[in-house]
Amino acid sequence: MLGVCVWAVSEGLGRYRLLTREGATLAWLGVVAVALAAAQWFGAGKFDLGAKAEAGGGVSFVTKLAVGGGGLIATLVLITALVCPPQTWDAMVYHLPRAVMWISNRSVDFYPTPDYQQLVFAPWSEFAMAQAMLLASSDRFVNLVEFFSYLGCALCASLIAKFLGAGRNGQVLAGIVALTIPTMILEASGAMNTAVVAFWIAASAAFVLAWNESQNRWFILGAGLSAGLAILTKGIAYIFLPWMLLACWWMGTKTARVKLLKCSWIAVAAVVLVNAPHWTRCYQLTGSLLGMPLPEHTPRLELTITDKTLQGTAANVIRNVSVHLGVPSRMINDRIAVAARRLMRLVGAYPDDPKQMWMDTKFAAAQFSLREVHASNLLPLGLLAISCALALWSGWRGRGWTQVYFAAGITAGFLFFCASLRWHSWMSRLHEPIFVLGAALTGFCLEKYGSRRVGTVIVTVLVATGLVYAASNRTRSLVRWSLVDDVYHPRAELYFADSHQAIAAENIAAADEVNRLPCDLVAVDSFVREDAAEHLPPSFYVYPMLALIHADGGSRKVRYSGVQNATVRYGAESIREKPCAVICLDCSDVREKWNEYTNSGARGQAFGKIVVFSTELSQ
Repeated sequence: MLGVCVWAVSEGLGRYRLLTREGATLAWLGVVAVALAAAQWFGAGKFDLGAKAEAGGGVSFVTKLAVGGGGLIATLVLITALVCPPQTWDAMVYHLPRAVMWISNRSVDFYPTPDYQQLVFAPWSEFAMAQAMLLASSDRFVNLVEFFSYLGCALCASLIAKFLGAGRNGQVLAGIVALTIPTMILEASGAMNTAVVAFWIAASAAFVLAWNESQNRWFILGAGLSAGLAILTKGIAYIFLPWMLLACWWMGTKTARVKLLKCSWIAVAAVVLVNAPHWTRCYQLTGSLLGMPLPEHTPRLELTITDKTLQGTAANVIRNVSVHLGVPSRMINDRIAVAARRLMRLVGAYPDDPKQMWMDTKFAAAQFSLREVHASNLLPLGLLAISCALALWSGWRGRGWTQVYFAAGITAGFLFFCASLRWHSWMSRLHEPIFVLGAALTGFCLEKYGSRRVGTVIVTVLVATGLVYAASNRTRSLVRWSLVDDVYHPRAELYFADSHQAIAAENIAAADEVNRLPCDLVAVDSFVREDAAEHLPPSFYVYPMLALIHADGGSRKVRYSGVQNATVRYGAESIREKPCAVICLDCSDVREKWNEYTNSGARGQAFGKIVVFSTELSQ
């Protein structure tokens, strides 16, 4: 219910423009009071999700060691999340800027912005991040949204393994497999949202499986709310959820399936309830509940494949599998890429088909990487493939089809993903829901079909590689290493560690100038050059500046200026309040911008490509 409370507090306070630190504090005190009263009233164990029968015996020594290794990995990730500020590219462009704007506006309503991502993309993760920022008066804890979702994924994988028939060892192993997924480890210490959506998808599947064993309507409500929050977190939920929920539903008895159909209105109502406010805002702006297509042609946000073909889907399967085949050898990676191109041509597809590639990118070999957007999940992929084969073999031999249906749900979701989304080189992290669900099947198969020696080797390799990823994140490493960026730098510089170190100095200098001004309302002009309009303009990398000028919505508010798209309609009220400073990004050589702001009496001071305009600039 915590996820529902995050949604309710954000939407409820925002509706009355009470999304402030005081409002959030009072709201969460109320949530805690109600939770304590509910716990006292209902008692413990009322809504236990445990399976009816416990399979297997105690936990082996190897499994206990695996738990220790998994705990160490999680601890390293937690330390990184707390020590390092958010810095991942997407978080800097739209995840956190939208949270700052909501705090400044005291509402989650749409606002004028040059970047439509900040409005139409699903907002639940950012709701949670905004709450963390309000309560802490900083971004110190925003990375914990991903971290706790990462832990939640491991718990869900363990629980689902239990429903599949795994004993204690299998359940623990499933959790360890989920904890050691490389992209999850790397992402869980940052401010992205893929681990979050993976958690909600896995939770929804777990609730349906719980219903199969005990027809309690609370489980249907839980499945519906989890599915609704998954959709409210990231668009890939529309791709994975239907197939996984269908598979879990079919795994139940005939009686359970019929009863669930009769009560499915509860789940549907829950999905609509949590998504209705955001769908309404999207519809009012774009004429679509999903927020797409946008009012203006924006190629970088055209992510779906419109012309679907069997050959194209097969080629995209090859592309999406290939992103997980990266190894430390450049020669092997290049050979894998050549083989993948040949396979695509064999199925009658063009490897670099612009209809299936994002922004006309070219297919390239996967590389071994410690960067969250490029890392590969080679070991989890191999284990998942073997587990699916074992499940099919077991079903074929008449030992039950439950695991086959679960594997089929994972496979169908992956195929639909390949048929729906354009390929780009950082697809691997979007597959995280597949690997979290696959961890449950892997844990079951390791216990049922693997010997103790095999299990020991696999767990040892998973934990060992997991420790490397946890300690040596490419942009925020706990280990001092020349090949990666470590966390032992000033916090202001760490905001730029994801490929933007070159602009750190000018941003910090410009922010220092703004902080010297007695200014409580700052405008940001994310100037877009004509040659960058269809791509990602440099000026959209805005969050570091917002963090450096301490735009907390209290002592200092912030809004956009110079917006020239359909979102200007939302600025009618705020436009009356004149900012006392304007930060113009990427416009120091643009004479029109100098004239625009200096003609109103402001003076400009350039810091690299940034200009600060104000009537009270320091001399």
